[in-house]
Amino acid sequence: FVEEDHCDDLEAYKRLKDETDKIHVHPIFCPDSILDVNSDDFLKRIELLQKVSSTTISGMTTLATALSKRLDYFNVNGCTVASHNISELRYISVTKEEASKILKKRMMDYKLSSIEEHKLRLYLLKFFLKEYAIRDMVCQIHIGILPSHYKKSEGKKGQGHETISTHTFVDELHHILG
Repeated sequence: FVEEDHCDDLEAYKRLKDETDKIHVHPIFCPDSILDVNSDDFLKRIELLQKVSSTTISGMTTLATALSKRLDYFNVNGCTVASHNISELRYISVTKEEASKILKKRMMDYKLSSIEEHKLRLYLLKFFLKEYAIRDMVCQIHIGILPSHYKKSEGKKGQGHETISTHTFVDELHHILG
């Protein structure tokens, strides 16, 4: 299993599948860049998602459609696992209407408040969890990863280390998964 961005074309996996049946390599769906809603690259990621999903994203419904298309694409290409690296997780109740308003604000290139950021991230995470269940996918969530401490080892592809927070996130997980 190898982690791939949700917008990847998976051509390397397709070639391997065509070339041999002795090696089984499966992609892992990683939509972390969409969950990083306040990043400077968020709007560029939305543009790329529109392109690879052939979907014009104008709000939450069309974002969900585009992400579902990508999940279907990964699933058809052998993906059965999703992975999320989340540095901080706060449970704040959010409705689809609230998440939609927050997304539209962000798509107009406004930065979100901390509460808005957590609400939108939580809404999207819950969306993904439901979609994974529909496709019978396993999801691994790495919570408390400190982004300033994550780095790839020099010259060693695929190797690195992560530092995690001492916060347990048990209450937050109870609300999200319960």
